[in-house]
Amino acid sequence: MLFRSATPEYETAHNWPVADGRWFTAQEVRSSAKVVLLGNTVAEQLFEGGDPIGQTVRIKTVPFLVIGVLAAKGESLSGQDQDDVMLMPVTTAETVFGEACASAVVMFAVLVLFLQLQLLDPWQW
Repeated sequence: MLFRSATPEYETAHNWPVADGRWFTAQEVRSSAKVVLLGNTVAEQLFEGGDPIGQTVRIKTVPFLVIGVLAAKGESLSGQDQDDVMLMPVTTAETVFGEACASAVVMFAVLVLFLQLQLLDPWQW
């Protein structure tokens, strides 16, 4: 399982909507809320077909409220299960895992979004 930190913009940058529930809000990022989005694989493994929304999961003994399940993406080109992931607000990740880990993920998301915008016709921005 992979833990990732994100901001609400991650959904657009990675084209990864939720299948159930919702994304975290800017307010939840600002307040370092203990909320989490589950990848499809994680949701199936932890809740065996049950509804994870509103349930609590523990990450490093810290309780997190499940607010959403990400739409299934399947395997990457390298064969990695992209749905075996948990996403949390970047500020929360800084608290739980440390600042360096969380910052690297955000910088990658910003770079991906920038590169996607560069591929568009400038008049579409």
